[in-house]
Amino acid sequence: MALIAILFLWAVSVALASCAIRVSARLLRARVRWSHAMLFGLIIFALSLAGQGVSARSGVVLGAGLGLLLELAIGAWFFSERGRHASTGEAIGWVRGGVLVGLAQAMMAAVGIALILLVQIAGR
Repeated sequence: MALIAILFLWAVSVALASCAIRVSARLLRARVRWSHAMLFGLIIFALSLAGQGVSARSGVVLGAGLGLLLELAIGAWFFSERGRHASTGEAIGWVRGGVLVGLAQAMMAAVGIALILLVQIAGR
C-alpha cells in the first residue's frame, strides 16, 4: 500500500512539473509539446532523486540553490531546440529556454508554498 502512495506522489510531481512547463510556455508565447514537457519532468525528477541519494550517501547537503541552477541550465539546453516561438515556429534558444524553466520553477514554488500554508491552516 505504501508503494502505491509513493508511486502516486511521484506521478503527481512529474505531472505538476509538466503542467508548469506548458503554462510557462503559453505565458511566454511559445509552444512546447506535452511529450517534451513530460520528459523534462522525468529528467528533473531523476536529478532530484540522484541529488537526494548523493546527499544521503555523502552526508553533505548539496542545497536547493545548486539544484535550481542545475535545473535552469539543463532546462535552457533542453528547451533551446524543443521549444518553438508560437508566431514564427523558430527555436526559442537558450535564453528563452532558461526563462521558460525559471518561470515554471516559480510556479511550482508558489503551488508548494500554497499547499504548505493550506496544511498549516487546516491543521489548526
